[in-house]
Amino acid sequence: MITIFVDSTYVDAERSKKTQKNFMTIGYNKIWGYLFVILSLVAIAIFGLGMYMDVNVPILNFVPAVICLIMGVLYLQNDYFEIRGQQFIHYSLFGTVHKTYGFKSLSDFYLDGKKLYLNSDGNKERVRISVSMCDKNDWNYFLKRVEQSDSGHGLED
Repeated sequence: MITIFVDSTYVDAERSKKTQKNFMTIGYNKIWGYLFVILSLVAIAIFGLGMYMDVNVPILNFVPAVICLIMGVLYLQNDYFEIRGQQFIHYSLFGTVHKTYGFKSLSDFYLDGKKLYLNSDGNKERVRISVSMCDKNDWNYFLKRVEQSDSGHGLED
């Protein structure tokens, strides 16, 4: 889900940090979250069926189902990356900061195929994100903002 706040202060409850005036979040693709949750529910059902039929099923076979369930919930809840002021913050699945990129304008970003690059001060750096991991609507909105910044409009509009 995209959240944009302009000329206001936003307190992120999970990270408890005050953000700068320009803010945009791009979440994970929800399909991955639903896939992991469904996979975990199927594995739990199979494990439960084995227990019900009194088949000797080791309890450790239950662990992958729980891991898949946790991953599914994390994909559904956490942000993949966000734009905060003049920082591109890439998060890991667990919500910790994976890497931060500084930029001057959204026009510093460009796509080469399906790869995102940041061109700041003549230095070309690949931003290590996967388009397939981004929420489709959020990603399209991000690209729209990058295109608008090329024409003189930025995140502020």
